[in-house]
Amino acid sequence: MLFRSIEDSFTFENFSKILVRSEFEGNFISNVYHIRKDLIKLIPLSYSLSCKPTTCYAKENFCLHISSIYQERKNVIRLIEAAKKKNFHLILAGNKGNEEQFSSIRKAIGNAKNIEVLGFISEEQKLSLYQRAKVFSLPSLAEGVGIVAVDAAYYGCEIVITNISGPKEYYNGHCIEVNPKSIEDIGNAIINFLEGKVQFQPKLSNFIKEEYSPEKVSDRLIKLYLSIQ
Repeated sequence: MLFRSIEDSFTFENFSKILVRSEFEGNFISNVYHIRKDLIKLIPLSYSLSCKPTTCYAKENFCLHISSIYQERKNVIRLIEAAKKKNFHLILAGNKGNEEQFSSIRKAIGNAKNIEVLGFISEEQKLSLYQRAKVFSLPSLAEGVGIVAVDAAYYGCEIVITNISGPKEYYNGHCIEVNPKSIEDIGNAIINFLEGKVQFQPKLSNFIKEEYSPEKVSDRLIKLYLSIQ
């Protein structure tokens, strides 16, 4: 049987709770599907299980971005333009897509020497980059949470995050929010961190470790399940 919409397939009112990852997501679901807000419960995502308990970070003066970099919603082209305009060292890692998908990124970089594209990286390489990068930038046009940025914050990176609602909720204000459509905004935020004009670490890292540990998130889930049995 085909359903014309999600409402046709089931009724949200039959659920005890609907879990969301952010307040923005909860409000969106409530408004779009006309769901009572008392049915919606915010349970944030935890930082990745691969994050290791270390506190010694020898930071280097570069900005890191990890994603499926060929996806338009990740806004990598504007991040590249910001790096070229402000002349900071940018490292891009993650899925480059096929040759056609990567061509626009290659064209945007041109002959810029301050931008590196690593493509796929191992978990060991990712850990090393997190530990060394001074800044992590995720200026996405669309993003649910962006766990890569949460993990980067765990490892002591200063965070430049899109100002769209949802992802920015995870940092308790200890980040710089940017207009993802403004190259100038993105570039200035990164430079401010790289030049030490703004600093939120290690306070941000401590907040992430406290609020978004797998243990704390699991405990919140268990308490919720027990409360509705």
